[in-house]
Amino acid sequence: GGFTVFAQVLGDGMDVVDSIAALQRCIDVAPIPQICGSFPDVPFTNAADADDFTNNGLINISYIGSDNEGDGAIDSLEDAAPNNGDGNNDNVLDSTQQFVASFPDESGGYSNIEVSPLTPIQSLNVLGITYARANPDVSGVTTDYVFSNGYFSFDVLNVAPGDNVVTVTLPVGASPDQFFNFGPTPGNNSPHWYEFSFDGTTGAEINANVIKLHFADGQRGDSDLTLNGTIKAAVGGAARITGDGDGIDDAIEDGAPNNGDGNGDGIADSTQGNVTSLLDIRDSYVTVEAEASHVLRSLSFTGGNDLLAQADPLSSLNGLNFIYGFLSFEVANVAVGGNADIRIILPEAEKPVKFFKFGPTPANPVDHLYEFSFDGETGAEFDGNEVILHFGDGKRGDSDLTENGIIVDPGTPAIRASNSGSGGGGGGGCSLHSERRHPGSAGDWLLLFALMTLLYLRNRKVRCLENK
Repeated sequence: GGFTVFAQVLGDGMDVVDSIAALQRCIDVAPIPQICGSFPDVPFTNAADADDFTNNGLINISYIGSDNEGDGAIDSLEDAAPNNGDGNNDNVLDSTQQFVASFPDESGGYSNIEVSPLTPIQSLNVLGITYARANPDVSGVTTDYVFSNGYFSFDVLNVAPGDNVVTVTLPVGASPDQFFNFGPTPGNNSPHWYEFSFDGTTGAEINANVIKLHFADGQRGDSDLTLNGTIKAAVGGAARITGDGDGIDDAIEDGAPNNGDGNGDGIADSTQGNVTSLLDIRDSYVTVEAEASHVLRSLSFTGGNDLLAQADPLSSLNGLNFIYGFLSFEVANVAVGGNADIRIILPEAEKPVKFFKFGPTPANPVDHLYEFSFDGETGAEFDGNEVILHFGDGKRGDSDLTENGIIVDPGTPAIRASNSGSGGGGGGGCSLHSERRHPGSAGDWLLLFALMTLLYLRNRKVRCLENK
């Protein structure tokens, strides 16, 4: 009399299903004799595409079974979980508890999800390579991450306002670095991949193979973005760094001084998540080093004359040369509300004397250029060709001004030095090393004045020789 509906076909695909459903049905026992022949045609593919039909276009059903407690995990699979079906070691079978679910993940091992007994799980959906193929932009998160355990989503019911913790235990030996979600967020309603790092309210806290996912009804991570007592956990997955994850090509890092060991610690920078060597706007190497427990990400150098031109007053830049460009980076794995020190190593002959940043501060939430001088807690200190940047999570210098375990510098910090580095010469006016110049800057007027003076003296000398 019918069949179980387990999927929805997108686009025009239902026409194919309807064609199949319209064909003659043959039953095992009929009140009168009937003649059942073979299907006259095969309507699941167009004739023109028949040669291209492969198994990749099929949905492969791996498991079929009952789910008596309603969490979305098949009971027989839960009973095959470690500890004789007791994945969370509470001496009760997971298959009998709706707030606990065990399931085989993409790695072949078992993962376990547990919530409060007052907030049951339903609609667990475990996704693997098929989902990755359907959403190829997962690779755009970063090419340095792999999702060995696959992806999963689920609903949590009867949640109360505030923190709702979901504990995910991956197979023993798994040690992810980050957790990513695919879905909408309050700042972007279109489904997209985003790092679900803990910001003090929502996000993932990772300890070896155990992940605590913090959810709040209607906020980031709840993919329905609605305050309705249900957390619809966006499709998510634990990721592990396979490279150093800093966003700088290994070949560039390997070209740094000391055979790719810019900080001289005896280890190639391209293999370290806390050390990066990259090229500034002059194509000279600069090395950035964080503490071993921290991770550097999203590093780049850009120009910045438009930012320097916003100095107030502009004369505060007199006597300085800006030859490196603006350095952008993020520091991850910082203790929430904790501190982070970053060492920047410049070419040996160069002696930086000040450091400027562009962004908000606790005293002024509007983006502005400010000197990041050391105040005893945050700011820059100098030692020869090195700059030590002292950061506090959520404090001055952290451009997101949020205690979330990440120091954010979205393309705005500026390195400045008292000499020009390559090419020698220091002192003088304000030099902006870039292809673009601002005619109203103090350096331009000084340069124009110097050229006019040289031309005047030269012409005067020529006239004196002619008179003689």
